[in-house]
Amino acid sequence: MKLDYACFTDVGKKRKVNEDSFLALPGYGLFGVADGVGGLGAGDIASRIAVDVIADRLVVTEEEEQPLALEELIQQANQEIQLQKNNIAMEMATTIVLARFMSESIRIAHVGDSRAYLFRDRQLRQLTDDHSLVAELYRHGKIGREEMDSHPQRNIITQAVGLEIEVEPGCTELTPCPDDLLLLCSDGLHSMLTDESIRAILAEPGRDIAELGYELVNMANFMGGRDNITVILLRYSLEDFQEE
Repeated sequence: MKLDYACFTDVGKKRKVNEDSFLALPGYGLFGVADGVGGLGAGDIASRIAVDVIADRLVVTEEEEQPLALEELIQQANQEIQLQKNNIAMEMATTIVLARFMSESIRIAHVGDSRAYLFRDRQLRQLTDDHSLVAELYRHGKIGREEMDSHPQRNIITQAVGLEIEVEPGCTELTPCPDDLLLLCSDGLHSMLTDESIRAILAEPGRDIAELGYELVNMANFMGGRDNITVILLRYSLEDFQEE
């Protein structure tokens, strides 16, 4: 499997600090987006700890031939943030979404409302279910999908890395097809653009993934840029990429 990727992060139009971080380890097939929880005061630190710990632990355990599952990597990031926030006496936490490309599958794990999408055959499908209050209300039939983006409590998340002693990542796995496009993003993108708007951009003909990623960020800013915006786009074709 051959993999092309492009990564973008932008502070947006309203925030002074970019609390997003991203992870790109193409040699290990691992990519991720972390969005620090701004209301706790040290979101930028939390997101950076998360991606750094995950990268470090992945490399060490791979070299020791004791690879960790994505859920275990997230748990270790959770423990490190717990430790660091005790050291500095400051609350902090982050959302995260990870994708790992293996020889015949893609494994995805997430906590919070950072998302993974699959663009296949000109259709966009959300692969992750947000850990958020409005998502819970929607899943229980309390509100409709059209109400989610305007709900007054739409920014409340129900899980974050570092918030509690234990965290329960959502996990999924899929089999890739040639020319699939995977999108990882923080809520600074999907809170500004509808799924149909994202789909329409990704469907534009003759654009490489760097151009598509730039257009996504640019459009999120055009629509208001209320939050930091981080985007990773990944396109793969059937050539040898990595063996398990």
